[in-house]
Order: sequence, then structure tokens, then C-alpha cells
Amino acid sequence: MNNRCCYHGCNKCFEPKDVLPTGLTNEQQFALTKNREVEILDMGLDLMSINTCEIEQQLRDDFEMRAFFANLPEQGPIALRDAYFGGYFFNYYS
Repeated sequence: MNNRCCYHGCNKCFEPKDVLPTGLTNEQQFALTKNREVEILDMGLDLMSINTCEIEQQLRDDFEMRAFFANLPEQGPIALRDAYFGGYFFNYYS
């Protein structure tokens, strides 16, 4: 089960009537996600939405992408304290 897929709805991973951790069916959660995407686009913002299952498939199929991700520095879980100092929100590491 993928994080994004089970919290935003995914028609590739779940049946429409499957109940997700949000308490909604996949169909309901997916509709909410799509509505939010439309709201973001209506504000004139750019949006690229890729489900976790799609990224995992690309990683299996694309050696170059797999190598890129393998060479990224592993930072581990987010330290909430760093949010107060910009450590996870700017282009530099704290």
C-alpha cells in the first residue's frame, strides 16, 4: 500500500468501494483530490501530480532514474524542530 495512493485515492491500486485510512471510499477520496487539483489549477498555479505507484513503476523500469534516486543523500525522518529554522523548506541543508 502506497502512502499517497491510500490518502489521495488511486484507481490503479484500489477498487472504487475500498475504504481507505481516511474513512472514505477510494472513489470519494479520489474525487476530493481531483477537486483540490482543479482548485489549484484555477488559481493559475502549475501542478504535477504523480502517484507513488507510478513513481515505483518508473523506478523499476528506468535505470537512470533509479541511479539518480540511489545517489540522493538520505536525511532520514523529518525533524519537526528544523521547520522553525528553514532546514526542510529552503535550498540548503541545516
